[in-house]
Amino acid sequence: MVKNQSHTLAYSLIALQEMNLAYHYPIIFWNCACLITDAGGDEKEAEDEEVEVAEEVFTNEIEEFAQDDSEDDDEDEEEVAVKKKKKTASVNYGKIATAIGKMRMSGIMVEPPDINKSNYTFSPDAELNIIRYGISGITRVGEDIVKQIIANRPYASIQDFLNKVKVNKVQMINLIKSGAFDSFGERTKLMHEYVDMISDTKKRITLQNMKMLIDFGLIPDQYDLQRRVYNFNKYLKKMKLDSNYYGLDNIAFGFIEKYFDIDKVVPDSSTESGFKIRQDVWDKIYQNQMDIIRPYVKKNHDYLLKSVNDRLTADVWNKYCLGDYSKWEMDSVSFYSHNHELSGIDNELYLIDNFFDLSEIPEVERVIPIKGKQVPIFKLHRIAGTVLDRDKAKKTVQLLTPDGVVSVKVYGAFEAYDRQISEKGPDGKKHIIEKSMFTRGNKIIVTGIRQEESFVAKVYSRTPWHRIEQIVDVKGGQLIIKADRSEG
Repeated sequence: MVKNQSHTLAYSLIALQEMNLAYHYPIIFWNCACLITDAGGDEKEAEDEEVEVAEEVFTNEIEEFAQDDSEDDDEDEEEVAVKKKKKTASVNYGKIATAIGKMRMSGIMVEPPDINKSNYTFSPDAELNIIRYGISGITRVGEDIVKQIIANRPYASIQDFLNKVKVNKVQMINLIKSGAFDSFGERTKLMHEYVDMISDTKKRITLQNMKMLIDFGLIPDQYDLQRRVYNFNKYLKKMKLDSNYYGLDNIAFGFIEKYFDIDKVVPDSSTESGFKIRQDVWDKIYQNQMDIIRPYVKKNHDYLLKSVNDRLTADVWNKYCLGDYSKWEMDSVSFYSHNHELSGIDNELYLIDNFFDLSEIPEVERVIPIKGKQVPIFKLHRIAGTVLDRDKAKKTVQLLTPDGVVSVKVYGAFEAYDRQISEKGPDGKKHIIEKSMFTRGNKIIVTGIRQEESFVAKVYSRTPWHRIEQIVDVKGGQLIIKADRSEG
């Protein structure tokens, strides 16, 4: 056999280099390099990303004569009125999550990011024999922010970080969720401190906060008329001209007629009701009504202040921070450094199996004749996990179970479970009512069979379950399961 000496030399040099690296550097460096490669390194790919487009929204609130005050408008920059899609460079979180899952299955520790130690991508920590998650992999933390974070180190506290790096609330919340600030204290406590910081809590309560007191249900029933008068006053202000209010349509006229002296209005043929009311006349009525509720607000100031601030912080928490550490980690970095969200459930109750305990060859329960052929009926199993990624072309889903990453094949029904369901609203526009079941982070149960290294979603006509079922929530080890898809 003729040997190719040029190939021999080239491969020998590579082998010598690898031997030198293996001798001088711990194996964690090699593992980290493999993880970076498997996760796509710092590759970016174009994918559909929802982009916020502001649009004015009109609501019918004539019954209570309510309107939104500009000074009370606390809409976040992350709020979306209308969403459009465009192609944009984005991190492939599914690929990263799948690579981490397989690495951890091999017993290699991948730890959360650290605001003072993590690099752009994965980095080895030889002293602790771990791989540290990269900052660029945190959801919604873009390249510019990563550069700022690395350039302004070190940080001594969250406040020190906020003084040096400009981030919006979603980016900061994801940094906390990921564990990036764990060196500064317990994660939940840090999150509460930050939520308190951004919740626009009040230092005192006066009638200037009347709208908030109304919205939060803090006005007792005995002051219901004053609540209505407050809303009616805001409605009238939109119709002011010179020293008169012209907004007396039939509903508004009926309100004054019901609660106040009808002699207060003045005939005017230009309005729907045929009447208007002078500004000074109405302002006097309004102030008299506010004087009735003013003592209540003053007397109960501390209670109202605490109630308002509790509600403001709760609203922010419920919007961004629900869930335990495991859910936070899946939301922000797409892997669990703590327990899997499904690790505490009763598998026997839900007939859920460990994929890795199943035989690679499906078990035949019986054989039935169909059109002259003997067709095997396989014993079905159920596995459960969190969706990491999906491949529309191959009809596969990467599922992170409490026991490891499983490739699930969904033949013949992939599109049915993957499609996004929308409905047309009264405005004629489509509104999303249910995203794909295979959205990253969703928890699902799959019924089917194991075939070698994959799980194939499969059911028969008498199978009591669907191929795919979505786990809507996990409460105290109990699952809330959604079997059927929404109609739209």
